[in-house]
Amino acid sequence: MAFGDYSAQPETKFSSTFVINKNLNLPSDYKKKPAPDSRPSEVDNLLTLAGHSANDSFTVNVPQEVGGTGVDITLKMVSGTPSAGTANQIEIKTTSPNPASERVMEAIFGTSDTDIVAYGAGSGESLNGIAGITAEEGSDGQPLVTVIATQIGTAAHGIKFTDVVGTIVENGSTGASPAYLAGGTDIGFVPFFLNTLGPTNLRGRTTAYKVEK
Repeated sequence: MAFGDYSAQPETKFSSTFVINKNLNLPSDYKKKPAPDSRPSEVDNLLTLAGHSANDSFTVNVPQEVGGTGVDITLKMVSGTPSAGTANQIEIKTTSPNPASERVMEAIFGTSDTDIVAYGAGSGESLNGIAGITAEEGSDGQPLVTVIATQIGTAAHGIKFTDVVGTIVENGSTGASPAYLAGGTDIGFVPFFLNTLGPTNLRGRTTAYKVEK
């Protein structure tokens, strides 16, 4: 039986032993399905909008290997109507019925409300926001924002936040600007060696897997 990433295979295809089709020239390692308690990298209370002003801004750089663009994207607070006229820049209105921290979260995870957020070319888009990250209210409440990678794995430690004007990147557990996401767990790999019991069980089987041929 030949297959790729075993996390995508129906359970009925597995027993405690199985065969890899040698004619496919498959690699010796296959991705392991994340454990139920796996978490992406994040920093709680990474951003604070306390005392923010018009023209305050910070950048985020999400590497391509974790789903981003690999370029600095500027998030800028503006007093007037946000404009999408600057590439790699998101403008966020400073005044609105909802708190500034909520508007920053919306800019990160996506909003179609052009009265409060406008995406310049290459910065993100209304449906999914900034590629590679999402956001939620900080554990200490407003005006704090927690930022979370959208992919599991420690490669997201390369996601970088840097103040440009003012101090918005200042309250995370990693310290002030520049700050990087932290924590999370790697998915890891399951090695296949002929006639050797593997380190894990597959899909709840009672014995470790073994490749027969």
